[in-house]
Amino acid sequence: MLALSLWLTLAPTKAYEVVAEIAYQLSSAGSIFAPLGDWLASHLSLRAVRGGALLAWIDTLFTAAEAVLLILRKPWSEWLVALGLGALLPLEIVSLGRRFGIGKLVVLAINAVVVCYLVWRRSRQGKPAPKTPPGPSEARPTVH
Repeated sequence: MLALSLWLTLAPTKAYEVVAEIAYQLSSAGSIFAPLGDWLASHLSLRAVRGGALLAWIDTLFTAAEAVLLILRKPWSEWLVALGLGALLPLEIVSLGRRFGIGKLVVLAINAVVVCYLVWRRSRQGKPAPKTPPGPSEARPTVH
């Protein structure tokens, strides 16, 4: 993502030209990807490339922060991972609703399980161990 971020930021015109060429090749080849090429061509603009650069930078920085915090074993780093992964779940659900696929369903299920596990793990680690009342053999003698 860092490379994509840099490319879209430092050479947006070149990135635009490359994507325009890809769109042209897809559209003119008569392949099953022709609708994708048409869609790319109709939505492509320098503004879209700059927006893509911004999104790529946000993802790059978020991923770097996750990596550094996980390496440093910060307890809240898992919350950051759960938040980032959880933010993708609605997009995966929409994608699954638009065009169902078993692969999409498997990815959604795995990501949902990972998010639930991380939230469960973090929430359990923050709670103190439950205190049980002392048994008869552990009772302290009372002083009279």
